[in-house]
Amino acid sequence: MSQGVRLSQSERRNDSCIEAHPALENRRISVPSVPPFHVIISQQRRFWLFPRVVIRCLPFFVLLVCATTGLSTTTFPLQGGTTSLSTTTTTATASTSLSASPTNPQSPVINTHGLPIKHHLPSKPTTASSETSSTAKVSSTESASQTSSSSTSTTPSSSKPEPTGNTNLIPPNNNNNNNEEEEEEEIQTNDVEEDEDSEDKDDEKMNVVDDQKFKERIQSSIRTVQNWETVEWLKDCRSIIPWDELKNETGPYSRPEEDRMIADDSNALFLQRLCRWFPKFMTWVNAPPCVKCGCKECEMKTVRGPETEEEKEGNAKRVEVYYCPECKENTTTFPRYNNARKLLETRKGRCGEYSNLFGLFCRAAGFETRLVLDLSDHLWTEVRIGDNWIMADSCEGIIDKPSMYEYGWGKDGLCYMIAIASDHVVDVSPRYSRKFLTDDFQTRRRTHTTSENATAHILRELNQNLQRNLPKAALDELDRRRRLEDAELQICKQSTEWTAQEKYGRGRISGSLAWKRRRQEDGQKGAGSEGDKSNAREVAGFEIEYFMPPWTDELSLCIRPKPLGRHDGIVVGGTACAIGEADSISVVVVDEKCLGCILQSKSFLTWEDTKEFVSKLPPHRIVLMNGKCEGGSKTSSAGFERLGGWIGTEKYISESGIAFIGQVDAHPDWVYCSSLEDCSTDGYEIVLKANATLPELVMKTERCARPPKVAGRLPEMAMPMKTQLLANDEQKRLAFTSFSETAKSRYAGYTTRPGAPVYLLDTQSYPVSRLDTASLNVSAKDDVWNTFLYLPKPLVPDDDNGIQSATKNASDMPAFDVPLETTFFNNSLGAKLISTSMEYLPTHQALHNARLVGYYFSAHWCGPCRSFTPMLAEMYAHLKEERPTHGLEIVFVSGDRDASSFSQYYRTMPWLAVPFEHLQAVKGALNATYGVRGIPSLVILDAVSGQVVASANETRQSVAMACRGGERQIESLLDSWLQRVPQETTEILSMLELSCNELEPRIPSNHEKANPYLLLETKKDQPMDTAARIKEFFEKLVAEGSDPTAAAAKAIGLVAEEQKAGNKLEPGPLDGMAVRMGPISPARTVEHYLERAVDWNSVVSVKESLETAMKYLKNAEKEPWAPKFRSFKLSNKVADRITKLEGGLGLLETLGFDIFATNQDFKAVIPIAMDLEATNQRLAQLVEKLNSR
Repeated sequence: MSQGVRLSQSERRNDSCIEAHPALENRRISVPSVPPFHVIISQQRRFWLFPRVVIRCLPFFVLLVCATTGLSTTTFPLQGGTTSLSTTTTTATASTSLSASPTNPQSPVINTHGLPIKHHLPSKPTTASSETSSTAKVSSTESASQTSSSSTSTTPSSSKPEPTGNTNLIPPNNNNNNNEEEEEEEIQTNDVEEDEDSEDKDDEKMNVVDDQKFKERIQSSIRTVQNWETVEWLKDCRSIIPWDELKNETGPYSRPEEDRMIADDSNALFLQRLCRWFPKFMTWVNAPPCVKCGCKECEMKTVRGPETEEEKEGNAKRVEVYYCPECKENTTTFPRYNNARKLLETRKGRCGEYSNLFGLFCRAAGFETRLVLDLSDHLWTEVRIGDNWIMADSCEGIIDKPSMYEYGWGKDGLCYMIAIASDHVVDVSPRYSRKFLTDDFQTRRRTHTTSENATAHILRELNQNLQRNLPKAALDELDRRRRLEDAELQICKQSTEWTAQEKYGRGRISGSLAWKRRRQEDGQKGAGSEGDKSNAREVAGFEIEYFMPPWTDELSLCIRPKPLGRHDGIVVGGTACAIGEADSISVVVVDEKCLGCILQSKSFLTWEDTKEFVSKLPPHRIVLMNGKCEGGSKTSSAGFERLGGWIGTEKYISESGIAFIGQVDAHPDWVYCSSLEDCSTDGYEIVLKANATLPELVMKTERCARPPKVAGRLPEMAMPMKTQLLANDEQKRLAFTSFSETAKSRYAGYTTRPGAPVYLLDTQSYPVSRLDTASLNVSAKDDVWNTFLYLPKPLVPDDDNGIQSATKNASDMPAFDVPLETTFFNNSLGAKLISTSMEYLPTHQALHNARLVGYYFSAHWCGPCRSFTPMLAEMYAHLKEERPTHGLEIVFVSGDRDASSFSQYYRTMPWLAVPFEHLQAVKGALNATYGVRGIPSLVILDAVSGQVVASANETRQSVAMACRGGERQIESLLDSWLQRVPQETTEILSMLELSCNELEPRIPSNHEKANPYLLLETKKDQPMDTAARIKEFFEKLVAEGSDPTAAAAKAIGLVAEEQKAGNKLEPGPLDGMAVRMGPISPARTVEHYLERAVDWNSVVSVKESLETAMKYLKNAEKEPWAPKFRSFKLSNKVADRITKLEGGLGLLETLGFDIFATNQDFKAVIPIAMDLEATNQRLAQLVEKLNSR
């Protein structure tokens, strides 16, 4: 076949029409179908020996010939090139036919891999314009190399400096892949005259997909992020951060009401304040003023590369040149610096500079930080809070609002959003869009990469480079996070609309109005305002509402009109339990029999829903109510007559909301009812005297559930740590129940999972939550958190006996069937295979539910085969035991010469085989297709698509190494193969898994709503409204013989007297039980928790735990920006000195530490805002106090 023109690397462009494997390098150039003397092509591939200038000019000469003669075009492949030039044609027949090779007009073009390449369709006829203009419109981009769907820069970049930063893992390049946004601006150029129509044509020709450019843009951003690890820069940033202002609850960046929902997480709260401060630290530049006259009407003239030493040192890939209408000169430049240290000096820019420098500040503060590169021209950061990555937009001062760009700003061009850290990259696009699976969204993605497989391949390659030298522990943690995030992103892909809770409807703040409108980011197309709740649920509640706080002889009931955190608007027995949704009424129901047990916690958006709920409550339940409805939902007090002491008038309800503590169908002497305005700012507390004896409690099992915090672990005396890690659920349950009998009800229950300690629960462990779908999808069915709570007997099913141990079986595997590519495997292997029992099975049945299919080419006469087969059989047997379905299936393709040898050899194998009589029909084709040149050979295929996952060249060695490494290495090898399946396969299987989770959820459904202990089965008769009551009296008086007119007047009077007297209720069983009423008691001090820890443990063990905490703080002081020193697992050997201590974690929390849960373990965190030196000094004082004892 004829060969095309070979271009230099700088001239190459990718061809968007090639849909073969992304690794294919063939590209095409269109040349006219003219006599051979116009184009001489050497069959010996010597064409590139022509002078370089001739080669470079030839394509444009061809285009000129086509345009002037109307010749049709023919497609030739370019070997190794990445540029495709398509010519125009005025021939009608050419415009409706596919191009063909020059030697055979009907034959397809074939690449070097022997695969056909799809042809170009000739472009539509165009008309050249002779009109010229003194001004040309030039698209200005924040990144000179950033490719858009409409134009691509052709300016050479060889003169521009290399990017700075750590390039050990990512090689430098000369492309201007500046990690900054694109802008659409019109630049007036008076010194260059161009033919606009010609320029448009060139742009169209160069508008091609280039996977390499996509990769290089990410590499450039990786270097930016790696520079954030420069110690000197981190120190400089820490010296600039206004720590005192950001920590101050009344400081300029504190908004208590707005931040209440994140106030329970000190790191999230600090990040929000840091994000508010940063726009005040920086200066947004729409256009710089003239450096000569100060004119503020300068317009961008052009863009150039760096010229001065300052521009080069600041790594300014682009320098914007501005024209001053007053001075009539190009007087002002605006270098777009990529060097974050330089940005600390200039403190100005747009979102490229903002995201770069803010990422450095986040790292300096101590956050794990990623840069999010939005190819639709924006950048922001993601920060790791707990076990999740949340967005932080420093331009807007907003965190954790991923819907802001699509829903709030109304951005229509979202396509790729790549999160970039120093040790990994990930495509997080589904997190920021609910249109990911739409045709438009996928079409936009194809303007940057050739396919989803190409994207996955690029990201996988980058991750391998970044993680090449990381230790095993770091790789394991990255893999855990990857699987968790992949599951979360897969859920986002399936979502087609933002929920009411997710919607953030405000348009963009940063930038001028004209600039925002030009970019269509002013929010005019948003679906609603920030407060749009038209689709919000009318009722919200915790998944697991009930909770019995550790029992004491007194019960505290608290109401806070201005909560400090999300849930502390209502506190029962020290447990913050309000739902806490904004503009809603939080209602908590407490058991009066098992005093203090929280039965229900709900939130209502309307008073009508609240009244309906209260009407169904059993008599004498304690009710705490706090909040108001959005917009002052109006209603009368009728319907709340069952609440003794309710004095809520329309003013209370509609205008300011209400705070209430009382009982249903009872009016005790301690009832409290007030408007939120009249309630003390410090809140109101009622303390009730409890019964002297502990109520009867039994343990309830909550499968796939986990608390937000724990109080510690089961002490050594109850069960040693090593035993806890190995014990089964029955053994752990027995150990806890034995311990709780001696612990005097200090704990509300426990939580655990296989391989984890028995963690104890206290008042901080509410609410217990079901594991989210992402956590379930990355965990084995028998390797999830289960929680066990002490509750009143009516709440616990009779058949609740805890978690019963069971051996692993096929039911533990995914419930969905793998969609096998039946036609492919039937054609490849034949219609039937044989099993080890020599039974003939249909191919699709034999390969049922295999994720991977291996073709094993081997023969009995081959010595290496006889050595390799037992090793492969060992691997196969282990994988079948661990993954009986959704794993690997192997098919033996024999090279034996006779049926007897085949049968003798196959008896040593545990897998399937192609029948000997069918081998002649399939073996030759299989050998040729998969390049089998010797045996033994193993080829691994994806069962869904039939594509090669691992070739014969690599599998033999990898299997041998895995078998030598043991079972763990064998499983890792299988996992590595599964990660290499096509992206489409991953998408299909994830969708199937999500569908099965919805149809057959692994989480048991709540059956408590039907429990009569919680709600009455039928409504209690409700008081009639005023009109109905008057009618009732009227009919009664008329029946007694009264005159209708007189009866009507008397009926009205009777109802008035009845309403005046109010609904009279009995005092109830808890009347006179209050021991204190008034403002909420002050919080307990560190000294209180220290004394409690000493009472429960020895002085020596308490001292040891405090000294351990000091060691963690000293490590954090050495490198306060290092996240690895700011969190530690509670189960690790060192931290266990604190965890095993009763009251140890409570003491730690009063000192400022945080506790949070991951899908793997619980962690203690040193908050970013903690004063490390002051806390260390405080710990030293406590240790000294213990030494004096």
